[in-house]
Amino acid sequence: MAHFVCIYPARQIHSICEGSNESHFQRSVIRDIATCTRKKPPGPSSQIFHSMHSKSWRSDKERVTIFLCVNGTCLPEKINQSETGLPSGWEVRHSNSKNLPYYFNPITKESRWEPPSNTDTEKLKEYMAQHHSGLAERNNAATEAISSGAGSSSADGKIRASHLLIKHQGSRRPSSWREAEITRSKEEALEILRRHEESIRSGEKTLGDIAMSESDCSSARKRGDLGFFGRGEMQAEFEEAAFALEPGQLSGIVETASGVHLIERHHQPTTLSPTMIETPGPYLFYKHKHPLPKHLLSVMPAPYRHAAIEAERTGGASFSRFRFLQSIFGEHYYYTASPNDLESFNKHKASVHRLLNWKVQRLPKYSVYNAPILGLRKYENEFLFGAAKIPRFVVNLRFNQSAYEEFTAQFEAAKHRFLNGTYMTWLNAKKVMDNLMANPYSLMPVPEKLMVREWWDKFAEDVGQWEEELDALVLPKWEFVVQKLQALEEEAVDFEGEWDLWC
Repeated sequence: MAHFVCIYPARQIHSICEGSNESHFQRSVIRDIATCTRKKPPGPSSQIFHSMHSKSWRSDKERVTIFLCVNGTCLPEKINQSETGLPSGWEVRHSNSKNLPYYFNPITKESRWEPPSNTDTEKLKEYMAQHHSGLAERNNAATEAISSGAGSSSADGKIRASHLLIKHQGSRRPSSWREAEITRSKEEALEILRRHEESIRSGEKTLGDIAMSESDCSSARKRGDLGFFGRGEMQAEFEEAAFALEPGQLSGIVETASGVHLIERHHQPTTLSPTMIETPGPYLFYKHKHPLPKHLLSVMPAPYRHAAIEAERTGGASFSRFRFLQSIFGEHYYYTASPNDLESFNKHKASVHRLLNWKVQRLPKYSVYNAPILGLRKYENEFLFGAAKIPRFVVNLRFNQSAYEEFTAQFEAAKHRFLNGTYMTWLNAKKVMDNLMANPYSLMPVPEKLMVREWWDKFAEDVGQWEEELDALVLPKWEFVVQKLQALEEEAVDFEGEWDLWC
């Protein structure tokens, strides 16, 4: 076995190899898939430059690591970039749960919301505009197709399916809403899924019933329902199995990078609740509100240009993740009941929603003597009625403390990942930008530097507004939540039987 690093110093390939013939090596080079940090390449006697995609040499056509070297700096060769503008090995996929595109490397099983380094941003913008824009409009169209009673697939060839996912330690992301760290082996996951498959096929349980409590996918809260999806939106193995099913048919075990699945294609579409079609948050909020002036990019020195682009990107990504956490935080009253029993949970959720949205009609307090002075019309109080209370048979609260504590733990884990991941990346980019703007020896002309400073001050100030709200995302204790809901229930619900007198 021998390892190779191939270099392009000037139009000609030279190889640095250990223990093999150079010409044989050059003939066998096919393509490159590499992720390279900006370090100087190693020599023949040094340790071979480490890359995630570099492999041991074999006589067959094996991929090897290729670098483009300019003045001693190594950059990945870009000849293999696809129309997406992403580095070789990366592709754009669509997250059905969040209704947003993300970036995935099928070789390393790495996924991320932000584009990987060395991405051609212009190509990526064009690709995203053509293939991943108008998500809300497509969702609305899907809803209309469902409501109008269309066939089992929408007009653009989409189908609707549910799935049950069991992850294992070799999964792309070995964690879920059920377990922070999944350590089971693949064989154990398969055995668990086989037992669930037997229960479903015997009629003992449905896939939706099992998915609610056992699925490692976030779609568990929707009984495993993934909604409508078309070709190219799911992982290849999952897509092939789902589209091969007849309506109402259950698949066998399907293996993907996420884990092992059971898939069930839906019979006829039913009207979806608003929570089943999620509208994406303002992912590029700051880029639209305070865009970096394009004409400044040509005059900005490279460190300033890279720092500004990185700050703009990480700031927008952090804001998107913050809005996601904020939306979860806003639902904490609903999770005072257990979601395992869907019927009971839906009744509890509807009751809480009614209580939180009930408003008291406050009658104005003033005397008839000062009414003319205030310019107010006199009225007789007996002709004004307060807001109608909620009928007591409508409110059905099902409190479950363990369910709320589990929800709190999952929320805190998600917040911790945000603070130590996406948000920390933004803070680092902000620090770099602040240091550069404070440097009095920049090579940028003074007028352009003032324009960049003006943009940066506005951008950082706008980000600071939601950063102040981040500290407020602390879930209240169980006792406080229950006390508030009970107080609302006493105030808003008709326990005195007024509805019985009128109805």
